[in-house]
Amino acid sequence: MTYRKDTPRPAQPNPRELAEPFGIETVPEIFRAARWYDIFNIVVNYLINPGTLITAGMAVVAGLPVWVVIAVQAGAIFVSMIPYLLMAGAGVRYGLPGQVICRSAFGIQGSRYITSLLRMLCSVYWFAFQTLAGAMALQVVIKAGLGIELPLAAIAVGFAIIQALVAVSGYRSLCQLGCWSFPLKLVLFSYLFYLLFNAPQQSLLPEDLLLFSTQSGNDIAIWLWANAIFASTLSLITDAADFTRHMKSHREMWFGSLLGAATGTLLGAAFGACIVAMGGGTEANPFAVLTTMISSPVALLAMALVIILDNWTINAINLYTGGLSLCNLTEGWGRRVTTWLITILALLLCLLPDTVWSIQQMMTAMGALFAPVTGILITDYIVLRKQCLDPIELLNPNGCYRFFYGFNPQALVWLLAGYAAHEWLLDEVALRSVVTLLLTGCGYAVTSWLVQYAFNISGQKSPQQWTTRCLK
Repeated sequence: MTYRKDTPRPAQPNPRELAEPFGIETVPEIFRAARWYDIFNIVVNYLINPGTLITAGMAVVAGLPVWVVIAVQAGAIFVSMIPYLLMAGAGVRYGLPGQVICRSAFGIQGSRYITSLLRMLCSVYWFAFQTLAGAMALQVVIKAGLGIELPLAAIAVGFAIIQALVAVSGYRSLCQLGCWSFPLKLVLFSYLFYLLFNAPQQSLLPEDLLLFSTQSGNDIAIWLWANAIFASTLSLITDAADFTRHMKSHREMWFGSLLGAATGTLLGAAFGACIVAMGGGTEANPFAVLTTMISSPVALLAMALVIILDNWTINAINLYTGGLSLCNLTEGWGRRVTTWLITILALLLCLLPDTVWSIQQMMTAMGALFAPVTGILITDYIVLRKQCLDPIELLNPNGCYRFFYGFNPQALVWLLAGYAAHEWLLDEVALRSVVTLLLTGCGYAVTSWLVQYAFNISGQKSPQQWTTRCLK
């Protein structure tokens, strides 16, 4: 566009500004300057958090050996990273958030009332879980150091405010927070581990630590735990592009994400499981174990800093993705407004701790929904469309991705079929989230090909032929 000399030009966003000005629209090229270390810091901090530490401790208390806990969590995260990275590539290619990418498979309205609503609820739940986990840990530390027992609600509100400030600010703030918080957390955890190994109550030798177990015969528990970890990670699939739409390089996206996932999972699971094991395997909260075995003021301060940093980094991400999902659902409210609304909803859920602590049931329920969603998204984007989308039509409410009244009927049918199979047909012990993902993806592909074949025979243009074109 050209302007006359006397015509004022519209203000353009400054790429150096800390606050992100974008909602669900395309990120311009000038803003897409994130590197591999930015996505590394986001992923690694997402996986080292109070929830990861406490769930690893819960697995040890349930009877799994320490090395099995680490291996299961690392294996489940690695497998779930494959579909995650495939969908994250759409963010690099088109500069659009994940919920807009979902419109190609579920339709304009389907992405709003199915994938956006699901991810928004998950963001609210995970925020509440992480906040309560961190608040409980910080409550223990403050009581041990100062003799004061603060109410969980007060700590949760404090956490929410500082986390929301980063999430509202946007992507660059997430990157900067992760850049300095991960090295600091690594130093603090190393210091705490050193003190714990030298504590008088600690009797485990380093060579016996990985083999520690409270009981044997946990094959069923291993499969259930692996399925729960895999299922919970799938809840990020619809938002994978949120973290990569500020990048230009697919190679850097893959390298930074995989390195962050490997580092975060191994360190988070190892810290949580090993600390609980050194405490005898009776207390699932690693921070409660630390406070009973280490009582120096410096150690308590280090624990408090770890808890605050862990909560800050993980929940800023939860609020950021939840805000984008609600922004896609409402469309018109703006990302900053929707992020504050997500914060308020999550704080309200913190008032229902019994609901939040049903962690394994909640993760399995997520798998029942997100496994078929993932199968449909991967099949649609990778197999059927061969990674070719029309970014202009994705933002057009009356464009070709509207399908039928805004919904893709095939996606709805296979979402319901996948959910039913996950809940009632598949064995409880099997990795049923993985099986559901594969069955749903294959079924969606077969029916899509059959529909297109039927249209070809009748001589009509099918919706699939219209929407799979790729702009060169």
